[in-house]
Amino acid sequence: MTRTTLKKFALLSLSGIIVFLLSILIQKISHESEVESLRQSLEDFPLIESDGSQTSSTALCNGTTVLILFNSTCEHCQAEIKDISEHHVLFKETAVALISTEPLEVINAFASDFKLDNLGHFKCYHVSSDDLYKHFGTVAYPEIYIYKNLQLTSHLKGEAKAELILENL
Repeated sequence: MTRTTLKKFALLSLSGIIVFLLSILIQKISHESEVESLRQSLEDFPLIESDGSQTSSTALCNGTTVLILFNSTCEHCQAEIKDISEHHVLFKETAVALISTEPLEVINAFASDFKLDNLGHFKCYHVSSDDLYKHFGTVAYPEIYIYKNLQLTSHLKGEAKAELILENL
């Protein structure tokens, strides 16, 4: 191959890579836009309760519901849940659903460690990674979604104190 041919090949390859990366970026932006629209009213997706039985996301939302997307190893999630559980009495009129993609055993251990299993209006659920991504997009743990009658009223990203959540109810 001549030097000119190699330059053309390199330029063509680089152009192909750039087009490929741009198409991935456009797809991601498009998905995030779709997800933003899905979040506005809570769509139905399957959840697994702590006892292994199946329920749905819409069954949780009777009145005001706080959905907390979490991971048990996330320090911000742990601090947030600790603070919220210490103020659990203030949430007595609100259903609080903690949702994770982790195995049910891990979720149940987390609930036990933070004494959530004794709080009737606090429940932990497992969701598949696919359903979480489809309905919430890329998640930066913790994230909080507050719904009233299936309509999104507030979305909080990152660690939030109980007071901030209560202000948004």
